[in-house]
Amino acid sequence: MKKYGVVIGALVVGAFLYFRSKAKAGGNVKVYLNDLTLDQSKGFNLPNINARFKLVNPSSTSLTVDQISGEIYFNDYLVSNVQNLSTINIPANSEIDYSIKIKTPAITLLMSIVNFFIDRKKSKSKKLKAKLTFKGTVSSMGITFPLEQTIYMQ
Repeated sequence: MKKYGVVIGALVVGAFLYFRSKAKAGGNVKVYLNDLTLDQSKGFNLPNINARFKLVNPSSTSLTVDQISGEIYFNDYLVSNVQNLSTINIPANSEIDYSIKIKTPAITLLMSIVNFFIDRKKSKSKKLKAKLTFKGTVSSMGITFPLEQTIYMQ
């Protein structure tokens, strides 16, 4: 009977170490916001907006990103919510570019653009840069970590 207890204990410890190493590997993934791009529209339709991310896996094992979700701000004005629930596989020691289509109401987009030009006019510098901020979370292999990045575009 003691023999089975030792075997079961070894299996439990082995399973714990395996899942702990997988979770630790999930924390290695790096996610960077690249920019926002517009698809060309046809007719009077509004163009689709894409949030482009760079996903980097510096580890020697392949990783998966289970979810990217958050909010995108243009010059501190909310543009849209971003949510990607599909699994993204990242090979070992590599990086991939990944785009997520975001849907934003036309009025919200219009207000962000108007506010940008109002802020530009109020600013003493006519070369006001567009500030793009992503605030959200990334879930990878059982670990969810916060992500906040700001990039400037001209």
